[in-house]
Amino acid sequence: MKLNNQIAGSMGSYLHFRDLGWEPVLKGIAGAGFKNVELSASHEWQSHIVVEEITNKDIELLRELLGKYGLTAISMSAHSNLTCTEGFEAFKRRMDLAIELGVGILVTGTGKWSNGKDLDNLYRHVDEISVFAQKHDLLVTLETHGNGFTGESHTASGKMYLPIIKNIDRDNIRICYDTANVVFYEGVRPEEDILYVAEYLGYLHLKDKGLLRGVLNFPALGQGNIYFPKIFDVIRTAGYSGPFSIEIEMSPPTPPAKLDIADFDEAHRESYRYLKDYFSSL
Repeated sequence: MKLNNQIAGSMGSYLHFRDLGWEPVLKGIAGAGFKNVELSASHEWQSHIVVEEITNKDIELLRELLGKYGLTAISMSAHSNLTCTEGFEAFKRRMDLAIELGVGILVTGTGKWSNGKDLDNLYRHVDEISVFAQKHDLLVTLETHGNGFTGESHTASGKMYLPIIKNIDRDNIRICYDTANVVFYEGVRPEEDILYVAEYLGYLHLKDKGLLRGVLNFPALGQGNIYFPKIFDVIRTAGYSGPFSIEIEMSPPTPPAKLDIADFDEAHRESYRYLKDYFSSL
């Protein structure tokens, strides 16, 4: 039996093409067949939407483009460092924008902590975020994500996240499970690792992974080595009915070759065709 979850394309798949503006990105996502989109508005890295600079005119343009391409914004990448005041304030601005745009799900990391004070700040900020989110019917999801190629990470897998999400213990703070990040940062298999947090899922990034840990290789779905049917079985067994988005980051080309947006558009079309075998919602 096919799954019926909402699936979105992600503006984050097109981060290399920010200079082209929003329209080519939304056109590529819609052209692949997707009706939903995850907006890209991170505070931790350069994104398509710079919340600190966005104007009312920009917001109106975004609404017009979403309408033009028949897309509904259901989620927002809003990554901020929640262990510090600056990141906390940045995330609150992203929640405000989500409310204005009618987006119900935000995705962020936790930020990296090195001592008990940082961790206390994280939990205190998440508590405040949860209270605000409850008033505005927002779901905040914490992504399985590392902290770069080196350095200690506390959230790079479902197993690592389990004590954190248990400690948070808020119904509107859930896990965003990224199926490829756990391979890239921690070298674990998502088919098994997702079981640790299956009951805490609030969102998923479907992303494939070629090659091994630490290698930037994220092809179209079905072209890497992640066995998605097993992940979908876990989802079905857990009774997860929330949305997904896909992320396609490809691989950096060997110089002097350059990335081509047409390749990303085609990878989205291939991913859509792959998912149609598993989802009745497409």
